[in-house]
Amino acid sequence: MKKNGLQSALFPVSQALPNIWVCNYLVAAAYFVKANGRFPRKRNASNATINDFIFHRMIDNRWSLLQQLCVDKQYAKIFAARAADVNVARTIAVFSLEYNPSPEDFAAWISPHIGRRAVAKSTHGFGTTLFLDRNVTESDVYGLFVDANRNFFYAARETLYKSLERKILIEENVAATGDVNDYKFFCVKGNVIYCQVDVDRFVNHKRALFAVPEFKMLSVKMGLLENPDQLQRPAQFKEMVRVASDLSRDFDFVRIDLYAVDGRIYFGGYSFTPGAACDHFSDENFAIEFQRIVGSLLRNRATDGALA
Repeated sequence: MKKNGLQSALFPVSQALPNIWVCNYLVAAAYFVKANGRFPRKRNASNATINDFIFHRMIDNRWSLLQQLCVDKQYAKIFAARAADVNVARTIAVFSLEYNPSPEDFAAWISPHIGRRAVAKSTHGFGTTLFLDRNVTESDVYGLFVDANRNFFYAARETLYKSLERKILIEENVAATGDVNDYKFFCVKGNVIYCQVDVDRFVNHKRALFAVPEFKMLSVKMGLLENPDQLQRPAQFKEMVRVASDLSRDFDFVRIDLYAVDGRIYFGGYSFTPGAACDHFSDENFAIEFQRIVGSLLRNRATDGALA
């Protein structure tokens, strides 16, 4: 996980502070202000945005056991395969970091897998991903080891990550050739609201938001990324919406990440605090309306199915 200047300054401070609301607020608010240009608003304010909603939920530390399990990439795949008709990448091996192994131990463990069509990444947060069939150097392996040894809670105070076991997962690379698009569905209790699509993540990363179910690109931008010029609706989009709906039924608010590869839909992950409230929306009114929709659906938990 490459750190910017703010992260480099705040990470050691964050490590020294306990997991309580006021400390979580102070650290997370620094990132929020940098990304959004203002301090967080109260979640029930009339002008609260979706980022205000995400900010308060991520520092409150009120998570169910199921939510905690589903941000562990190893266990998330098990639950997803049972909750919906979706493919999951096969787990090849798991390396625990909980017993303070050395970099040499990890290098010896991963060595037989280098050259395979597989990826290695931490199970307990975001960060480095190694494509093992590419040119993997000793420095790359060491970088993943160091990155995965971190507790990702201290990065931006996403409390859901605080107590996760630190592990490195090797799983099959399901992409037939090169990179695949990420389809990220924002959902509330089985209701699919919007779809975020990330393209060329490792080359020329672009991102766009789409209306569901018509797959119409919206003019709003997220973060500093530009919208792609155009993006064709995937043949499986209707089925992806259904899968996202099924995978999100047990959760109040969640982003479901999916991939479409060779006509098959693959599960990518669950995110309960997407972007750590730092994916700034170019249209403030859109972000407020996004929060209004989420709040309305949360107040009406009997609502079921995907939004038309």
